[in-house]
Amino acid sequence: MCARCLAEGCEDVLLGPRGTLWTYTWVHVPFFGQKKAAGVGYGVGQVDLPEGPRIQAVLSGAQGDFAIGIPMQLELETLRETPEGEQVVIHRFRPVAARAEGPAHERGRA
Repeated sequence: MCARCLAEGCEDVLLGPRGTLWTYTWVHVPFFGQKKAAGVGYGVGQVDLPEGPRIQAVLSGAQGDFAIGIPMQLELETLRETPEGEQVVIHRFRPVAARAEGPAHERGRA
């Protein structure tokens, strides 16, 4: 089912592991139902994929690692295993390469 228009009968489409960061924010609340925040928070952003969709995902990296328009790479993270031994996996996106210019706040961007 299409999340945008609720149309049924959509087709599966293979998506590549790279995209461009469209927007992001930094979250200071506990991650995925954890009772305690891990301290510094985590990023959540929307990544435009070349195949067309915009994906919302948790971001991997420090707060200063992100800037709108940078290339991003998909990675998978195992959160836990079920009692049946199955892995619970989420997708994340991280910057493709470390930025040599330093954190965004040092470049005059917030």
